[in-house]
Amino acid sequence: MPRVSVIMPFYNAARYLKQSVESILNQTFRDFEFILIDDGSTDGSYDIARGFNDERIVLHRQERNMGLIRSLNRALAMVSSDVEFVARMDADDWSYPARFERQVRFLESHRDIAGVGCWYEIIDESDRVLRTVRPSPAPAAVRRSLAWHSSIMHPSLMVRKTVLLKVGGYDERYCYAEDRDLLLRITRSQKLSLVAEVLLKYRNASSSVSVKSEKEQKISSCRVLYRAVCHGDCSVLFLVGVAYKALGAYMPMSVIRIQRFLWRLLGLRFVR
Repeated sequence: MPRVSVIMPFYNAARYLKQSVESILNQTFRDFEFILIDDGSTDGSYDIARGFNDERIVLHRQERNMGLIRSLNRALAMVSSDVEFVARMDADDWSYPARFERQVRFLESHRDIAGVGCWYEIIDESDRVLRTVRPSPAPAAVRRSLAWHSSIMHPSLMVRKTVLLKVGGYDERYCYAEDRDLLLRITRSQKLSLVAEVLLKYRNASSSVSVKSEKEQKISSCRVLYRAVCHGDCSVLFLVGVAYKALGAYMPMSVIRIQRFLWRLLGLRFVR
């Protein structure tokens, strides 16, 4: 049985899907299964995924679009019983060949760590590197980062399967913030860290995210942070984070557009 299960839902991802899948299949660590969930794509993505001839791929097609969180939980339900670690991947990102090798080695040597991300590069639609992000790998710093912008980019995550089962997977109530909610629930009782090495290219999707979606992201993030506060995380940082997200969630559309323009002018990513 494989030691790692890689889960990657996708929807109308034809432009980058082949590149993303190949980056996983070409990992130096090869003892994994690769669960691909086509969430009702209409752009030929399913045919691209079906074209890979690799016995590690498990491809499932949903006849209609169910959304990212349901697709993630569907993928988790398909993970083999004896798998030790579960890794995430997105259909428009790219993993360096040594990513899984480094993350498995880290988790093997740090038994007190529940899951691990990595440093990453932000790339544009043409694969041009915009900047490199190197957050602190200290578990306390990772936990604090969840009050603002998580230092663990979701497609870089590898987590122990037992931990995922214990926290109950992804919560469908928190669309657009399901990743932060998951990490917050894990860090209530467990530690998360980072491999201090650039192992992922994360695609900057800000140009394709609508202003309406940005508002929904902020509302969902605000609810997630509020729940964390209600569960005992009453640090000043988290309280300020709730206030900041609430302010952004109910900001007029015109102000959000100006904010987006300023972020782009500075060459930064408009993050939730």
